Amino acid sequence: EPPVCFANTKGNHKRQFGDIQVDFYDDLFLDKFASSSKFDGYDVMIVGFAQHPASKEHWPLKRYFASVDQKARKIKNLQSKVVWYLAPQYPHTTNGYPVAVKDWRTDARLTLFNGYAEKVMREIGVPIVDGYSISTGMSHTSPDQAHYSNFVSHEIVQLLLSVLYHLK
Repeated sequence: EPPVCFANTKGNHKRQFGDIQVDFYDDLFLDKFASSSKFDGYDVMIVGFAQHPASKEHWPLKRYFASVDQKARKIKNLQSKVVWYLAPQYPHTTNGYPVAVKDWRTDARLTLFNGYAEKVMREIGVPIVDGYSISTGMSHTSPDQAHYSNFVSHEIVQLLLSVLYHLK
């Protein structure tokens, strides 16, 4: 873990905003999402993954592509509306956590992972929130070499809200 990892980025959380309940599930590879029916009753779900398969887990492209295809099959059978979140740019560093664990997150890998997920999700009509494009050029603002908790997060949330507003 980065030396100062923000607590609000880990674990499962529930938040209430007026009449809207937001549930956050920590599901790094979307395995729980793909194998459980407990997510079938949501009105809207925001899902996505690429950071962890591209990291010290060292997933090859074929494995990631097959996993995205599996998630797409699940999404096609849901009654819920789904928005796919493309992974943001990972902050570059020459020391610390990413170097110690031989992290493989590079711009090239994340671009390949995100590109495939975007293609597959668009083919089945799933709207996209492009966290990568928003965070590109701003990765140096991450306070813990892994997460955004500043104006970059604000911009991602603004795009997400815009996509949610236009869902049919």
